[in-house]
Amino acid sequence: MDCENLDTIDMLKILRDKPTLKAINDKGCIVGVTGDEKSISIRNTGYEKLSLEDNWIMIEPIEYDKANELFRKGRMVELIYPSGRRKQYRKMPLDGNVILETDLPIPSDGLWYCYWS
Repeated sequence: MDCENLDTIDMLKILRDKPTLKAINDKGCIVGVTGDEKSISIRNTGYEKLSLEDNWIMIEPIEYDKANELFRKGRMVELIYPSGRRKQYRKMPLDGNVILETDLPIPSDGLWYCYWS
């Protein structure tokens, strides 16, 4: 499966069949599905609607070790729990104060994602 430059319809079909994946477009809009009913969630932009003209790249969850490696290199990583709760980790928080932790916490469940690696 080619997971780059998918149109919106193909992206939604993939998310329906593989709900652990996320999709991102060139504007930074992140799309996923949640719950048993597979509702579409749209994040990180002012979008209220999806455009059929957008191209999408699929993002797979990553292992803890890979998330930790990316975190150490200054990348923002996100942990999404089965309940849908999200926790973002970054070395440099938005307020500019440096976080001193060297490793990510080890969760009992949840999936790690890095949207910009």
